[in-house]
Amino acid sequence: MAQTSEGSIVSKIASRIPPDFPARWILCWLLLPNIVIILMWQVAAKPMQSFILMSGITALFIAQVHSRAIRTIGAIVIFVMVLIFYVARLFGIPPLNLAVVAQFITEVRPLRSQEYAVAGLVLAALLLLVLRMTPNVERFHNRTQFLYAAVAIGLFAMLDTSFSQAKGIGLTPPVEGEKVDSAEKQVGLAPQAIKGRNVLVILVEALGKPATSPEQELFEADWNQPEWKKRYIVQTGSNHFAGSTAYGELRALCDITTPYDTFDFSSANCLPERFVRAGYETTAIHSFSASFFDRTTWYPKTGFQNLVFDDALAKAGVRA
Repeated sequence: MAQTSEGSIVSKIASRIPPDFPARWILCWLLLPNIVIILMWQVAAKPMQSFILMSGITALFIAQVHSRAIRTIGAIVIFVMVLIFYVARLFGIPPLNLAVVAQFITEVRPLRSQEYAVAGLVLAALLLLVLRMTPNVERFHNRTQFLYAAVAIGLFAMLDTSFSQAKGIGLTPPVEGEKVDSAEKQVGLAPQAIKGRNVLVILVEALGKPATSPEQELFEADWNQPEWKKRYIVQTGSNHFAGSTAYGELRALCDITTPYDTFDFSSANCLPERFVRAGYETTAIHSFSASFFDRTTWYPKTGFQNLVFDDALAKAGVRA
């Protein structure tokens, strides 16, 4: 009885689908190549509306080509480009600069992370699924199917917008030129507020304030150790953020969300530069290579006089 009931439900649903509705095209050419975006909706939703529209329209025409080989190549290219653009937007790297993308993959060493390794296997499986299913989708035979496909692309882009907005300001793209409530502003870090000769600012990537228990209690215990209170005043707070990595550095150093490659540093009032004007010597230390995110170019513009990167650290005996 259960099988009969389930079969009747499927039949009823199928009977209500218009005969020209391109369900297989939507599944194989629209949803499957963009599966990375869909899977990340509940994790780190980044707005990809413009790229969804572009990839969807491209897929709409490639799917109509007679040559199966061209359809296969097109499906691979769309899948790979969606992945590259999504990762680039997630980590704030220029997607069309292949040298930076390659360097990013090398620097983050994805195979050393269990999560990245699992993600790589999932992506490989999805790519095989694309290769098996997408080129076999029948080409459209009337204008109605094109209309359905165009509507599906638009709805998919709108759905992506909804998920991106639902995740809050923390995961929206940086608004160029927007002032931010950075940590150094919250604690009043400035040359005139410092009594000692040495100031150490440590930026820890991907360390956020815990929102649930027991992580909250562990976090508070670490920062409220009795021995610390004898020598330090510990201040905590939270602020909205946008972007990642280099965006976080600019947020903390210059109170800005503008990407480093478009920011006008000549009009900036960055923290290192303020300490230089107060007579301090400033040094930036980073464990990645000097060229990664072009830090050798824009770090000095924030006011850093000395730069120490991975090669210098390795010579000094520092190991990752």
